[in-house]
Amino acid sequence: MQTNEVTRRSFKDVLSGAECYLGNLEELAGELDEVLVEDEEGQIVLTFDGVKSVVQVVWDKVKETVLECQGKEIVVKLPEGLVGNLLAATLQLLGFKL
Repeated sequence: MQTNEVTRRSFKDVLSGAECYLGNLEELAGELDEVLVEDEEGQIVLTFDGVKSVVQVVWDKVKETVLECQGKEIVVKLPEGLVGNLLAATLQLLGFKL
């Protein structure tokens, strides 16, 4: 009996977790649809700014999903010193928000 209870609870947790991730994946698809630009022929055109927008949307959704589904915050730790400062400045200059 105890094994069945553990299995049922674990299965329920798995389904709940999958629902959380799938819901966020659906939201991501909608957000990407807003960012991606099509030309007259229906082809998706990616400019540099478009790529930046797509990367930012995906990054933001990954952070949100991990927080919502796992209850954990993603913390980006850049290297200390010159390399870390250069990375941070480059990302900021490109318009990325970590």
